[in-house]
Amino acid sequence: WNNETISATEGNVADGQFHTWMQVLRMGGGQQIFLDGKLVASGPKGVSDFNTEQGFLIGYSNDAGQPYFQGEIDDVKIWDRP
Repeated sequence: WNNETISATEGNVADGQFHTWMQVLRMGGGQQIFLDGKLVASGPKGVSDFNTEQGFLIGYSNDAGQPYFQGEIDDVKIWDRP
């Protein structure tokens, strides 16, 4: 919601290899996306505007042209601090 869209112009992950992807959100500090340890995208928004959600989905986007991630997701970790 509120339509901040960030995307990376580098870093092809559709190559059949294992990649590490990390998104860091900081209240008041924006967000950063890292691919294999390299910063590939950032944006000013660090919080979600949704206030009715009770969970989140990994590998799915209601707004994407192809809503389901086609690949493998392994070793998901969520921290409440950097």
